[in-house]
Amino acid sequence: MSRFPERHNSALLVVDAQQGTTSGLPGVNLVIDTIADLVARARLAGTVVIWLRRVDAALRPGEADWQLADPLASEPTETQIDHEWDDAFIETGLADVLGGLGVGHVWLAGVASDTAVLQTYSGALQRGFDVTLVEDAHHGRGRGVRRLPVECCAGGRLREPAGLARPGPGRHGRPDRCGESGVRRR
Repeated sequence: MSRFPERHNSALLVVDAQQGTTSGLPGVNLVIDTIADLVARARLAGTVVIWLRRVDAALRPGEADWQLADPLASEPTETQIDHEWDDAFIETGLADVLGGLGVGHVWLAGVASDTAVLQTYSGALQRGFDVTLVEDAHHGRGRGVRRLPVECCAGGRLREPAGLARPGPGRHGRPDRCGESGVRRR
């Protein structure tokens, strides 16, 4: 359970879905299309979308590789946060942004499942957020890793915009993010 019971909002965090991180990855186009669909449904549901972009020697702000991967595009009102660490919470103010928006639950999608997505997932949990990793909306960079061996993953095939609502209580009193039924919908 979230350490923030007073925070009732959710946010979709899209991690490192950039031109330079997706170039040449086998199967990444399907994942990017899934992320684009997820972003569209999040917007329809009124869920906050936050874009997390890697910055390093190869991904410099403003350059082509730093830009979001096609067909992804942020809206002018959506937050974009650049990060240098795999855990996008480190030295970015992301936790404060989420707190200011009343977010207690984050949906996670992106590229670099084996590094940035995994570390941001862990960072969110360590900071007390409920986290749902959208199973078919992330892709690994290293050694062809596509899926994370993370215990709590939820299916990304949401059937309606309300599917991005905060998961309800599941077995053992924890949010239902795992198991045969996938994410509980309201």
